[in-house]
Amino acid sequence: MKNIIKDAGTVDVNCMIGRGVDCSYKFSTAAELGAYLKKYHIAKALTASFMALRWNIAEGNESLVRETEGYDNILRVFIISPHLGTSEMPSRKELKEKLERYKVAAVKLYPASSGYPLDSFYAGSLLGLLDEMRMPVLIDWDENNFSSFPKLCSEFKNIPFIILEGGFKKSRIMYPLLEKTENVFFDICRFADSNLIEEIVIKFGAERL
Repeated sequence: MKNIIKDAGTVDVNCMIGRGVDCSYKFSTAAELGAYLKKYHIAKALTASFMALRWNIAEGNESLVRETEGYDNILRVFIISPHLGTSEMPSRKELKEKLERYKVAAVKLYPASSGYPLDSFYAGSLLGLLDEMRMPVLIDWDENNFSSFPKLCSEFKNIPFIILEGGFKKSRIMYPLLEKTENVFFDICRFADSNLIEEIVIKFGAERL
């Protein structure tokens, strides 16, 4: 029987490796994640650092670079915040240089958990850079403010915004975004036991998932 997953070039857009302050993620190392990807025929995985999320952004992103060296199927995702040129984040110029030098495939933002509104007033410098670079931005569903999100998408049209972990009951928000924007995409990790995938593909195209 043909293995359709193996032949599909499946990409996981929501992976993480490493340790936090007092706990570890499911995959502590790139080797562990790599073995899992091979076992389940997943071609590539967008992967962030658990340390960057739970301990220190700079140290976590640096550890991700070291840990993933030599793994072509593990694509780096930097967790970042809009406070550029501070003790937390490098300057705009330095951040761009790091994203390019380390071949970062996407960035992930945690506005709700980190306590800042994701808009042009509070995060305009960062968003402007990501728009210039056409850098994909990953955001967990519960981290986003969907009231202001449509305006954000229209202001930064070159950013592909990928919203993670939306489920069946979220379709009332998904469908207007899919219909009225061109730069919003969704992962399908919580679409099980519904016809969301089929309906979205029919109405909006498979490329939005």
